[in-house]
Amino acid sequence: RRSEAATFVSKFVFTDNMLDYESHTMPAGNLLPTGRHCAASTSRRVLTLLQFLGEYAEGHYQLVDRLVSALWRRSSCLEDWEVFANFIFPGSENSLSGEQHTSLVHLMEAVARTASADIDAAGKPDSIAHAEAVLDRAARTFA
Repeated sequence: RRSEAATFVSKFVFTDNMLDYESHTMPAGNLLPTGRHCAASTSRRVLTLLQFLGEYAEGHYQLVDRLVSALWRRSSCLEDWEVFANFIFPGSENSLSGEQHTSLVHLMEAVARTASADIDAAGKPDSIAHAEAVLDRAARTFA
């Protein structure tokens, strides 16, 4: 059900298609590449998510978990911790403030919680490998 909702919202609400890959086509533990060539697209997608949260969540940050669950393993912008770091730290080139900053913190927490839950669930090996890769990327970014 969440998958269908994510597809609908991505297609008819967001200006960019958030569903940029099907996770079953990726080898276990692999993430889409990041870097300067992808940063502009990822930044735009993250800002679109934050705008959506600002308009529709209206401070109800528990809805961020639902959004992340719907987009998990389908949207590479949830994996790019370098872009998150660029937005979150004061003084960085594109740092956010106010409500957008708060929404980003909740988004990052939801991504980390979702990845941790995938690992704890001890489900499919490819789900665990993907979650570990996301958390590893986060750790390397903030180290």
